[in-house]
This record gives sequence, C-alpha cells and structure tokens, in this order.
Amino acid sequence: MSNRCERSHTDRQRFVERLFFCPAHGSVLRREIAPGVLLSCPLCLADAHRERVAFAVRTRLAVRYLDAGLPLGMQDVGFDNFDCAVPEQRAAVAQAQNFVEHYRAGRSLILTGTALGKTHLLVAITKHVAARGAMVRYLNAADLLMAMTEVGY
Repeated sequence: MSNRCERSHTDRQRFVERLFFCPAHGSVLRREIAPGVLLSCPLCLADAHRERVAFAVRTRLAVRYLDAGLPLGMQDVGFDNFDCAVPEQRAAVAQAQNFVEHYRAGRSLILTGTALGKTHLLVAITKHVAARGAMVRYLNAADLLMAMTEVGY
C-alpha cells in the first residue's frame, strides 16, 4: 500500500514538474500532454487573438485613410479634438456631425468660409465615413478642379 502511495506521489511530482505557469495569469502556461505536444495558456491565446484583430482593424482603417487621400500629418484629427472658439465653428461641427450621422452613398459635401476649420472637419468626416466601410475621397478645391479638367469638364 505504501508503495502505491509513493508511486502516486512520485507521478504527481513528475506531472507538476512538467507544468509551466503563465506569469501574466497564473494559469498553466504550457503542459506537455504528450511527448512534444504542448498545451498553451488559453487566456494568453485569447489576448493574442484580440491583439491580432485590433491590429488588423487599425491596419484596415489606415489603408482606407490613405486611399481616401487624407492630408499627411492629420491622423489624430477628429470631432473630439476640434477647438470651437466661435459660435460659427460650433455650428459647423454640428452640421459636419449631422452629415456623418445621416450619410448615404453618393452624397457630397463642400465646405466654404474662412477660419472655420474646414480641413479639420473634412478630415474628421472622411475618417468617420471611411470607418463605416464607405468609399470616400478627400479633395481640396485645387485637386477637384484638376480632376475635373482631366476628365474634360
């Protein structure tokens, strides 16, 4: 009987020696379930999957922003960091957000006026519409006129 208990204890000790614990979660990181076959921490695998998905989404959005022709250096521009110094700017932000909320394919938007933050608002609009999966193109007036002349308008 004592031999069986000793063997059981020894088997248990050998099993524990083959376990590796995850430093992040404290769960079993790897366990050799068969010679050369390791079982990994499921929480780490889930974290890695979430990170891969988030990276893929960020990459897809970055490509959409590049395809949309956004001006360089305006990656962090959005509605949340638009500084409304005058009432006209608050009205312009409200109209831009309304455009995004009610956007449907084929709509165009042209902003005019001085010192309203047109570039900032148009970049914010472009980013929001592109993030929804729509094909969108940012053009300033000079690029628009050039494109029109190239096609014969």
